[in-house]
Amino acid sequence: MGRPVESRRTSGRIVACRGARLLAWATAVVLAAPAAAVAGGHWVSDGITYDPTQAELAAVGKMPGRIYEKRISGGFQATETAIGTVEVFFTADDPDHKVFLGTCSVSFRIDGAPMTGGAPGYATSGIVQVGGNDASKAAGATCSGAVAVDNADDAAGTGPVAIGATGNAKGTLVLPKGVPGATATIHVKAYLSIGVGAFGGRTDAHLRWVGD
Repeated sequence: MGRPVESRRTSGRIVACRGARLLAWATAVVLAAPAAAVAGGHWVSDGITYDPTQAELAAVGKMPGRIYEKRISGGFQATETAIGTVEVFFTADDPDHKVFLGTCSVSFRIDGAPMTGGAPGYATSGIVQVGGNDASKAAGATCSGAVAVDNADDAAGTGPVAIGATGNAKGTLVLPKGVPGATATIHVKAYLSIGVGAFGGRTDAHLRWVGD
């Protein structure tokens, strides 16, 4: 009568042992499985364009014997501290042949390493500098500058800055979420008025997201 009891106990120990081995094996498999990859990446520069382009500006006709010229230039430094700039030049004369001339330089610094990923919001600060001749100064020539991303409102900007003065702006630039295939465009804008006309131009710095 004692053997069946002993046999049942032995069977129980065998089942328990097998269960322990299965649990240990399953635990080992779970621990050995690779962790899910965490999405990472950073923004890279994908070139710059101007709006309007210099070719478009050159195609604008002028009346014979009159002065009328607009120029645009700029750049984007794609480093851990990004810097975007736009410079516009405008000269024209009035019917009395008085010549007006104005220049405007807008530069925005974007801190917080936007080109290496991280948080979507970055502190930005800008400087607007305006130059021109006496005729434009007497006419109250001014320039304003701003920076924005895609179609969003300006992240930072200045009101009209007079010739010889410097304007400053601060704000937070928010880039889109970095995911594969994402793109963004940083617009650095200037608007120059010289009394006989105005000129608005911008540098468009194009970015794209790449995975690490």
